[in-house]
Order: sequence, then structure tokens, then C-alpha cells
Amino acid sequence: MSLRVRPPAGPLGLRCPERRDYGRFRVRPVGASVGALIEGVDLRRPCDNDLQEALAEALRDWKVIFFRDQDLTIGQHAAFAARWGILTDDTLAATTAARAEDNVVVFVRDAATPGSPTWAQPSTSCPPI
Repeated sequence: MSLRVRPPAGPLGLRCPERRDYGRFRVRPVGASVGALIEGVDLRRPCDNDLQEALAEALRDWKVIFFRDQDLTIGQHAAFAARWGILTDDTLAATTAARAEDNVVVFVRDAATPGSPTWAQPSTSCPPI
């Protein structure tokens, strides 16, 4: 019988991914082992298969990826989100909406809602990474 040692789990088991060239964009770590800022990608343009695969690789490496200063329409946001999986509505049920844009939930800061952020979040049922 051989003794098997499990790899460490939880935050102490996370390691900073090795720096690598993702080709069409730069990755700037924002945490010691989780989270990276993607620079050099314009999400207003359609995402081709090569870019999608490179972004998926960065997501696998860093667990969370961020895109700053992306001025997207709801349609552009929905098109990008749809590349990641089947869109769901904000109840996390599989969508029956005819248009992907109908699944983008927009939160807007206004005087009627103190402290509310301005951001949009599409939901997808994520395939295994």
C-alpha cells in the first residue's frame, strides 16, 4: 500500500500561475494567486475562436479575469457572454429569451438607489474549465 498525499487545498494551496505569453493580450496579476487584469482586448469587437481559447486559458490559470474600461452596448456584452456558455436569466434558470441581450442584468447608480454600483453582469451556465 502506498501513501498518497493530496495537494494542499484552499487559499494556502493556490500558487501564482507562471507568467506566459497569451499572444493577443497582456495579463497583469491583481492578486498573489487569483485574479488578473486582461489588457489589450476590445470587447466591442467580435471574439474569434483563437481569442476565446486564449481568454479561457487565462481564466483557467488565474480563476478570475477582469476587463477594465470596456464601453459596451448591451448587445456587445451579451454577445461576449454568450461565447462562454448558455445564457441564463437573473434567476439562474436556463433562458427562454429569444435575444441574448434580454439576459444582461444592468445595475445603474442613481439618486433613488443610494450606493448602487454601475455595472452589467450577464449570466452563463459555465461549462467545466
